[in-house]
Amino acid sequence: MEKIRQGEIDPEKFAEAKTALKGHLALSMETNFGRVHWLNRWVLALADDDPVPDYEAMIDQVTPADLTRMLTTYFVPQRSYVLMHVPILTVYRGVWIAGGVIVLAGSGSSSKNGGRRTGFAAK
Repeated sequence: MEKIRQGEIDPEKFAEAKTALKGHLALSMETNFGRVHWLNRWVLALADDDPVPDYEAMIDQVTPADLTRMLTTYFVPQRSYVLMHVPILTVYRGVWIAGGVIVLAGSGSSSKNGGRRTGFAAK
């Protein structure tokens, strides 16, 4: 990233990255679901009379100078944040809960019929 920050961008890799982005879009549009999902993302971002942007044309317009400008503007210490993700349910906690459920479910069996559930009340 330091090389990009200084404006040293390999034109071949830059073109390859743009081709990869356009290829990813093409693959995501192979199904009706993919097309609808992509179009649905624009519903909230665009006004009713705005056309859907031409994604490929937008990619073609990006220059190495744009990439350098974006990196020096947004990838700076003043815009970095630390995010800590604490899962609600860990594997250990899930096993512990499942074990408790199994124990509770098993405690409803009667000792009069050998611990078997018959569906009938024991006399």
